[in-house]
Amino acid sequence: MACIWTVVLLLLGHGGAGASTGGAGGGELPAHKRQSVQYSTLVGPSFLNTSVHAHAHAPIGQTAYLTCIVRNLHNYTVSWVRARDIHLLTAGETTYTSDHRFVAVNPGSGERWMLRIHHARASDAGDYLCQVSVTPPISTRVTLLVTEAEARVRPGTEVFLKVGSRVVLLCEVQGCSYPALPTWYRGQEVLEDTEVEEGAVLPPLSTPIPPPTPSPQPLAENPLSPSVPPDPSQPTDDTAASATPSATTTPTPVGLPIARAILTRPRASPAHAGVYTCTSTCTAPVNLTLHVLVGDEETAAMQHPSHATRIAGEVLAIASSVIVSYLALSFSLA
Repeated sequence: MACIWTVVLLLLGHGGAGASTGGAGGGELPAHKRQSVQYSTLVGPSFLNTSVHAHAHAPIGQTAYLTCIVRNLHNYTVSWVRARDIHLLTAGETTYTSDHRFVAVNPGSGERWMLRIHHARASDAGDYLCQVSVTPPISTRVTLLVTEAEARVRPGTEVFLKVGSRVVLLCEVQGCSYPALPTWYRGQEVLEDTEVEEGAVLPPLSTPIPPPTPSPQPLAENPLSPSVPPDPSQPTDDTAASATPSATTTPTPVGLPIARAILTRPRASPAHAGVYTCTSTCTAPVNLTLHVLVGDEETAAMQHPSHATRIAGEVLAIASSVIVSYLALSFSLA
């Protein structure tokens, strides 16, 4: 009986080995057929997160970056097309326009495709299509906003405070790509003890930025408090319009990026008086002159107009005199 079981086990082992050998040899597909089967089971090209309209921003003269992410591209081609005139700008990483400011980049041959526009102009603003050459073609839209970066100081270019008032000076840079690096200087000295905020976004301006409030400022205990920027974690009227999430396919959401440097002093003293300069990476310096008034200077500042106001009054008086003289001469001739 033991001999019979030994023969059965030997036969089973031989048959299993033969089946295994057959599977490894005759049952396995050639390499080129395996690749063909694998390719045919993949999904076609698609864009990442097309449910949110994508936007990009660049200050005039700087480089604009438009981005789309394409998954499962296979052997298809990504093209960038300007929407307003359906002008082909790039196909793959080759530029097909005579304007060589337009360059397509595919970093690391990955899923991210970028259109770089060097030395962006106001005329470059508008919609661009990131298109994949399937049949029929698929595309996603990216809107480019090109703006003139601007810096301004608050509460104005000339500020009057009385001794002991709280000092809050705001350097605000709008429309400058990150990082704007807003900075306060006093003379040649960088004021390191400032609070810097970057990343907030305002909706595009429909009207020009209003000019700074004319000086002198009202002499209150804390006249600058209303100018203190709100907590960025709390929604405000300025940011409510841009509270919707931005597309993950672009580095900048819709609207104008804004950066702030806030300089504070708990109690103003005569040592704080002087000229302060607001700078950034993309705007011209803007000066603010701080006057700290002591004793009778407060009354004088309240009662006497500023130099600019006096000049305006003198110009108005001269103009009125000329008009009166002209009218008198006209009547005498008549």
